Amino acid sequence: MSRWVGVEVYNLIKIKFLVLAALASILFSFPVYAETLNLPLYKVAPGIKAVDLHCNASEYQMQIAIPKRWQIKKAVLRFDYTNSSSLLKQNSQLTVSLNNTPLAQLKLDPLAPNGFAEVELPVTLLPPGYNTLNFSATQHYTQGCEQPCASELWTRLKLDEASLSFEYEWDTVPLRLSELSELIFDPKIMNEAHLHLITENIKDEGTLTPASIVASGAALRFDYRKTVFTLSNQVTEGMDNILVGEKGFVEGFLKDLGVSMTVEGPTLKLVHLPIKSEKGELTLDSRHVLLVVTGRNADEIKLAAETMSILTIPFPDTDEMKVNEFALPEIDLYEGKQMVTAGEKYPFKKMNFKNRTFAGLDPAPEDITFRLPPDFLIKQNQQATLSLDFSFGAGMKSDSAINILLNGVFVATARLDNPNGGLISNYLLSLPTFLFKGGTNVLSFRPKMTPLFAEHCHFLQTGNLQASLFDTSFLEFPPMPHRIELPRLDLLFLNGFPYTRWPDGFDTLLILSEANSASANAALNLIGMMTQKNGYPLFGIRVSTDIQEKWDKEIILVGRADTIPSEYYAKAPLQLGDINKVPYPVYQNWDIHKGMSWSQQASGMNSEKGIIMQFASPFEEGHAVTLFTATTDEGVERLGNALLDPTVQAVVKGDLVFVEYVINKFNQVKFGNGADFKITALNAGTSFVTGKGGNISAVSYYLSSYPWLYWLLISAMILTIAVITYFILRHRRKQRLSPNESE
Repeated sequence: MSRWVGVEVYNLIKIKFLVLAALASILFSFPVYAETLNLPLYKVAPGIKAVDLHCNASEYQMQIAIPKRWQIKKAVLRFDYTNSSSLLKQNSQLTVSLNNTPLAQLKLDPLAPNGFAEVELPVTLLPPGYNTLNFSATQHYTQGCEQPCASELWTRLKLDEASLSFEYEWDTVPLRLSELSELIFDPKIMNEAHLHLITENIKDEGTLTPASIVASGAALRFDYRKTVFTLSNQVTEGMDNILVGEKGFVEGFLKDLGVSMTVEGPTLKLVHLPIKSEKGELTLDSRHVLLVVTGRNADEIKLAAETMSILTIPFPDTDEMKVNEFALPEIDLYEGKQMVTAGEKYPFKKMNFKNRTFAGLDPAPEDITFRLPPDFLIKQNQQATLSLDFSFGAGMKSDSAINILLNGVFVATARLDNPNGGLISNYLLSLPTFLFKGGTNVLSFRPKMTPLFAEHCHFLQTGNLQASLFDTSFLEFPPMPHRIELPRLDLLFLNGFPYTRWPDGFDTLLILSEANSASANAALNLIGMMTQKNGYPLFGIRVSTDIQEKWDKEIILVGRADTIPSEYYAKAPLQLGDINKVPYPVYQNWDIHKGMSWSQQASGMNSEKGIIMQFASPFEEGHAVTLFTATTDEGVERLGNALLDPTVQAVVKGDLVFVEYVINKFNQVKFGNGADFKITALNAGTSFVTGKGGNISAVSYYLSSYPWLYWLLISAMILTIAVITYFILRHRRKQRLSPNESE
């Protein structure tokens, strides 16, 4: 009996050993895709900054995005903080929580007010999607009764200097086209997204234009995430690739990589990324994909590219799609992401605002973000209407209010001054339109609520400090025409203006001055940036390598400085050539308009520097040319990457911008990457007027643009009336004094 038991045990151990050996051989036969990423927190959560926590209880929340394609192995948050030296250590602490789970409790020590925290974020609390990281402070300066919002109750979180590090592995990508919108082009991918486009011939407009549409559609899906594009005729390992081309090239390219495909019309197909080694061995990288966008001719490729750009829902679930037909919706001028149209009412619900209840002494504010066309002709006497529907609790002091800020500036208030509480509808506020700006605007609601009875050392009732703002509130702008003076490079980085008047880029020609991958990469990055800013795929933009084409609409020109025709430099603020014509500021006004001296010189430019210029088109009045150039192809490509940096986008203005590449030693030491930029912006050229849409006369334009003309006209009218009145009175006086003569 025991003998048979021993045999069974032996066989069981032997089987387990064989199974483990088999598993080990399988595991070690695949490459390991583990990676480590150490990022500044402001790159994980764009817009993050230092945060001050006030009062005896305060908190701050931020979102950490985790992509579906990552298997997180470890995550660590590191940040510095400074607290008031008046706090009581035993009663004051900072708590860090992830998805409502406390992870760390840090004592706020008045004798050591500068602190550092290293908090490990459990991977079980970091599912794919958006995760809430919460910092809450409990602060006291006495063990007796205290003012709940005394000025000495504060802690500063230095989140703008914080970092978040990840250890992770890439997961296998399922071969379903439905995964394009949520898995492959995932805006939660950190720190930046990389996509490589494969084409047969950069010189072919029939391929370049569909490639630009593909880049635009992919960038739109990545939303605000920095998206870097490269282009060549070969596969690039370690990232997703997109193959764009006609039937013959695509079928031959895939066959060489061991993939069989027959193109019978506009087609999209998804395969795991095939990799061919130097020895000719073929393998499949299941962590990355090759997306094929193809057709039998240029029109079919464009149709497939447009279809790929609008796959924004989880459908279809096949790995291949044959496109039969494609229809775009009707679009109007100046449409786009979060865009507000003049003359229309916009309920808060339409602006992604949900009913919000504020509670406590110092509740967190609520923001509404929207955009205005950058070329609105805003008159000084126009008013935007803000109508609020809200309610508030009883027992509040009459100084309680909802303060309203526009772009960080206080503009209005809604009083909560009834001690019995109230429900208010259609609370009308008029906001001067000149307080708004073209591009992104932020309307903030910041309640301040005080109990009616708040005597020192008495029980403080805060449960009734409640105020709700309803999504039936609305914002309305008066009708406004579109007319503006260009050049203004800041508008290009707001929403791609003037190239996105039509949200799909219609009437825009993007020219590569030389057909090479450096210029193509820069152009694709520019198209991706403009798409993300405007929120609409650039279906209508043309990409060409014909530098001699005389285009009578809007032009974007990308290429090395010595390949730009002299006719473009004729109206440029900086003219490059054998003899350079360079503007130098002599003095500076209150803005970037400066007194310029002009130097003609035989000189050169550093290859590490790029230039952006905007000026009037040499082919048609009222249209713009924007030039992106450098002295080398590598400089042009680096300039294309610099356009994606938020710090560069935030400071570009005027009509002439120098982009220099420098090293930030602080970031290099802390994050291992010190690449940074120095921006010099000037207004050196001549301006021109452009505009579309809206009814406006020349008189109305000049009177609103130059108010002194209005006063001059009024003075002239008064003077004319006075002179006419004088002569009439003089004539009548003569009639009274000499009645016989007048007869």
